[in-house]
Formats: sequence, structure tokens, C-alpha cells
Amino acid sequence: MEKIKPLLPSLREKKRYVAFEIVSEKQFSFKQASEAVLDAALKYSGVKGLADMGLIILKEKFKKNKGVMRVCTKYTNSLKASFCLAKNIDKEPMILKSLGVSGVLKKMDKCLAS
Repeated sequence: MEKIKPLLPSLREKKRYVAFEIVSEKQFSFKQASEAVLDAALKYSGVKGLADMGLIILKEKFKKNKGVMRVCTKYTNSLKASFCLAKNIDKEPMILKSLGVSGVLKKMDKCLAS
């Protein structure tokens, strides 16, 4: 069998990392936070928009209501706009806020530390 060639870098989608924080009195699990983010993005962009975003929430970067997600460059602003639609998690009021955007994952550690 012949091996499949990988995509050239010029043909791959560009990505951005968005650091976010959940402002609330309660600490939430990764599952609760990711469901809230995905639900807000789905309400704002719809199913096709969410699929085009290529949204991935990184589990290993989520601690103390702060985390990092990966998104396609074209949809960074749409993702940040969708944050205003997230009002509560399990009937607990919260605010979803963007801490920073970068093309390099290593820079996100500085955003999460502040």
C-alpha cells in the first residue's frame, strides 16, 4: 500500500490559540466549561459555522477556570463574540472572557498566569 502524502504547509488551515477565563464564584470541570463554550459558539455561528471554526478546547491547558482553545484564524472574532452568549453553567451565573490570542501555544502560558 502506498503512503498518503501530508498536506503542504501552504494548504493547511492557519490556527490561533485563544486563552479564556470563566469568571464565577464556583470552580467548574473541563467538561462543564467545554460544553458551555461549544454551546455558545453553536448559538452564535450555527452548526456549519462551528464546523468551519475547527474549535478544539485543550484539556491539558485547563486549570482553575482558565484554559486555551484552538480555532481557525478566520473565526477568531466570531468565537470571541460568541462568549457573550454564555451566561451560566448548571444554573450558576458566570462570565466567559478572552485573555489573549496568539499563533503560538507557548505564549498562552503567560496569559493564563496573569
